[in-house]
Amino acid sequence: MGDTTNRETFVRTPQIAFDYIKGNYFRVAHADGVIGGLTPSGNVHMAFYSERGPIPQKEVHAVLPDGSLGEVLSDRMVVRPGIIREMDIDIVMSPDVAKNILRWLTEAVEELDKGVPSGAGSRSS
Repeated sequence: MGDTTNRETFVRTPQIAFDYIKGNYFRVAHADGVIGGLTPSGNVHMAFYSERGPIPQKEVHAVLPDGSLGEVLSDRMVVRPGIIREMDIDIVMSPDVAKNILRWLTEAVEELDKGVPSGAGSRSS
């Protein structure tokens, strides 16, 4: 008699692998906000910035009799007024990529709202 064992039929799902490689200019940057808009060619641009207080442009110290550095002479300090928004990068993308990033961000925020622990892993858009 023939083989009567049930043989499962395996269908191989098409697959593609993505390798993530950091480019020469890869770095981690903190973002407090973004400013941007549409480009004349119909793309979206977003310049990410971090906020901080100003760093003095000039600082004058007293010199002590022994030659060491004394206190800061605040009346001689030159500091830019206001809050600094330091832009680290401007990203330009197509409308389709912007929609994918919007979807990705929305899903990430929804997970945070559900209380998903931090460091739960990376996801791609």
